[in-house]
Amino acid sequence: MFWVLQHTPIPRQSFAELVKMMKPGGAIAADIYIKDLGRYWLQPKYWVRPFTKRIAPEKLYPKVKAYVDFMWPLACLIRKIPKIGPTINWKLLVADYSRQLPDADDATLREWAYLDTFDMLLPAYDFPVTVKEFRKWFEEEGLQNIEVHKGYNGVEGRGFKPKDD
Repeated sequence: MFWVLQHTPIPRQSFAELVKMMKPGGAIAADIYIKDLGRYWLQPKYWVRPFTKRIAPEKLYPKVKAYVDFMWPLACLIRKIPKIGPTINWKLLVADYSRQLPDADDATLREWAYLDTFDMLLPAYDFPVTVKEFRKWFEEEGLQNIEVHKGYNGVEGRGFKPKDD
């Protein structure tokens, strides 16, 4: 099973419910956004989201699209700054996939910017956790062969439910 735990009202409880559904000997893999200085406290999306999560999706998307369109010429210039350009764009709340999609044309990158900026600002729930806290969830659920570490999207974890003896 694979879920987006951070977007549930109580991620810890959601994780426990997933483990309950596992068969003995079954595996679970999950990730959750990481709570650390760089990816949480210094992320502008967390400063803006208390306001945007109150806006209906059908009203938020046009606002996001207009914002991305307004910022796009500047984002295209910033993107050219070696090593840090796309990161600056993300901090300006313009999703920039120019590194991940180096052969994509401008229209494709802009479409990704609309969608992922919207996704960044929409969730009513977003509860990142530390690596230590996520590992504790696996341990408290009695999982075995646990692997928890920083990953591409935050914290990744895997574990197995003990087999019945």
